[in-house]
Amino acid sequence: MVRRGGVKLNIATKLNLLTALLIVIVSIFLGWFFLREQTQIFETELEERVNTIINNLAYNSEYGLLVGDGEALSRLLEGVTREKDIAYARIENKEGKVVAQSGKERAEPIKAFTIPVVTKLLAEEKEGLGIISEVGEKGKEEIIGTVRVGVSLSWLSQKIARIKKAIFSVMILVILLSSLGALSGVRFLVTRPLRQLISGIEKTGRGDLSQRVELKTRDEMGELADSFNKMAEDLSKTLVSRDSLEKQVEERTAELSISNRLLKEEVAERKQAQEALYQSEQRYRNLIETARDGIFTLSEDGRITSMNSFFETLTGWPKDKWIGKQFSSLLHLDDLPKAKKLFQQVMEKKTTPIHELRILSKSGKYLVGEFISTPQIQDGKVIGILGIGRDITEKQKMEKELQKTQKLESIGFLAAGIAHDFNNILSIITLSIGLAKALAKPGDKTFGKLVKAEKACWQAADLTNQLFTFSRGGAPIKRVVSMAKLIKDSAELVLSGSNVRCEFSIPDDLWAVEVDQAQLNQVINNLIINADQAMPEGGVIKIWAENIAVGKKHAPFLNYGAYIKIAIKDQGIGISKEDLPQIFDPFFSTKEQESGLGLTTAYSIIKKHEGYIDVESELGMGTTFYLYLEASEMEMLIKEQEEDDDERIITGQGRVLIMDDEEGVRDAVAQTLKTIGYEIELAVNGHEAIKLYKKAIESDQPFDAVIMDLTIPGGMGGKETIKNLLKIDPEVKAIVSSGYSNDPIMANFREYGFSAVLAKPYKIKNLSETLNKVLKNRE
Repeated sequence: MVRRGGVKLNIATKLNLLTALLIVIVSIFLGWFFLREQTQIFETELEERVNTIINNLAYNSEYGLLVGDGEALSRLLEGVTREKDIAYARIENKEGKVVAQSGKERAEPIKAFTIPVVTKLLAEEKEGLGIISEVGEKGKEEIIGTVRVGVSLSWLSQKIARIKKAIFSVMILVILLSSLGALSGVRFLVTRPLRQLISGIEKTGRGDLSQRVELKTRDEMGELADSFNKMAEDLSKTLVSRDSLEKQVEERTAELSISNRLLKEEVAERKQAQEALYQSEQRYRNLIETARDGIFTLSEDGRITSMNSFFETLTGWPKDKWIGKQFSSLLHLDDLPKAKKLFQQVMEKKTTPIHELRILSKSGKYLVGEFISTPQIQDGKVIGILGIGRDITEKQKMEKELQKTQKLESIGFLAAGIAHDFNNILSIITLSIGLAKALAKPGDKTFGKLVKAEKACWQAADLTNQLFTFSRGGAPIKRVVSMAKLIKDSAELVLSGSNVRCEFSIPDDLWAVEVDQAQLNQVINNLIINADQAMPEGGVIKIWAENIAVGKKHAPFLNYGAYIKIAIKDQGIGISKEDLPQIFDPFFSTKEQESGLGLTTAYSIIKKHEGYIDVESELGMGTTFYLYLEASEMEMLIKEQEEDDDERIITGQGRVLIMDDEEGVRDAVAQTLKTIGYEIELAVNGHEAIKLYKKAIESDQPFDAVIMDLTIPGGMGGKETIKNLLKIDPEVKAIVSSGYSNDPIMANFREYGFSAVLAKPYKIKNLSETLNKVLKNRE
């Protein structure tokens, strides 16, 4: 049986509701129509009455307007406004001025009516009127004023409201009476026959086939009753044969039901077992195939019986290549004894630890695998081994590289400390040699020896700068230099005593560059050392340079502009295509006993100079490195500096405070500055320097400049000292000096409040020029 939700309504109720709805709709339409007609009648009557009133007012007010009798006009209007629906009335002359008025405008709805007052002008003066016709012709019409009447619509709305109430009452009455009549008709014509038919159907449904429905009507209900009676007769005839057949069917159905139930139970059990088996196999298959480890099985004689897809990815070998073959064929020869021992232990059901074995890949290289194995047991017997392997080749490399990096960092810190101390010592030596040169005559042998000693000191200073770059890198301290001179000097130094020589092709008009000379010197050194090592039997290194305007075809990673391009080409064995993309990677090297940091350092330095480094190489054809460095706009200045090589020292005067923790450095700088005219006071650390600076200001003998060391072990260094001095004297002129040339403060000294920088070691000329510029407030 189909059950339908919702409220159950019989046919009679539905017919009654439909009839009532139609009556309501018709009644509403007739009421609306009658109300609209009645409203139009009321509105028409109102307009006709008001038109009559206002026409009379216009006619009767002609005389009053002509003679200007406002009192008479007011009385005329008062008579009109006594009507309950007249809100106001007023008369205006032709200029729009109100001559008479009665009543007033109200907030309620008002409808205004307006009509002009028209008269005919007299051609001559008439007795008693006092009007002289001096305008126009005789008999011509003229508007002499306006009559305005405002009618209240409240009374009309009230009449319409009363009509609405009456219509609504009539509609309710009509609807009630019509609904009662329809209800009675439906009950007589529909409900009673239906109930008789339903009663007969219910009794027949309970098995009483003798039940008949007696309806004498000739409509559809009568036809339905006849059909029901005929159906009851047919059912009674077939009842006997049906009972017999049903008995036979019931007996056979019972037998089949038992067999069917047993069969269903057996099928369900088999299906459940098959489904469980399928799901188990599918889960196992998915687990094996999606695992991120290599999974394989071995037979009891060590042959590979299966392997998952990741094992193919791991080794590069297809499965078909190794299925059925000995697992030992994949292993490194040195690992075979260990593998055989582990295999035997697993077959004997012994616990084995996680073990490492080297596996041959398709590329010919061995991967380091981390394996765990367990026996496969069937009926209590070991039939093979299940193994899981994970590639730990990169992990081992990373661990080794991490150890190497940690060692290099330790060495780097040590190198930086050594370089700092060495720079302090070199500062003492170079300043002392500079003073000795100033006292010696240029033609003496002593002077020549001093020049050579000074040059050796600057070569040693270059070595310390290389130590700094190796240890921690650092922001470049740029100045304008000639790359032609730097390239030739570096090549001469590196190839001294080598069986390799250089051929240069560098134009005289090669543009200058603004770089950190020490760092660029290290780049050239590294590239020439690489070229020298690539030709153990000797050869020629060709170095050429040119001025270029960079575009995309030169180096896509550079901004467009003026650059110099440097090429260093050797005749060595070259670099393979596989190794070429990795040569700038940290720790990568094709040579034994090399750290793999030389080219990485060169790449880092060029990158910090916003330049670009590239390489071309083929096996057996040599290697060429290309450097791109942005040209400097200060080319003329560098030429003048190169021409001016007389080591001229600038003398001066003023009070200078020197802060340095190294006694030798303090004394050397003090002696130098005293020699060229300055008054000197010394401080060991920042606290002492601040104290002396305050005291000098209070005694009205302030210092003209301060030269302070950046790093004071165990004390206040230059970074903190300048902050305090700026609070005391915002105009302080301070020069920062340090043996740590790679410190960020040295490259960006102005951001920290310093006026200039002196990287240790430095010449007397550099010291005198820097101090002179600071005192004169020059850039």
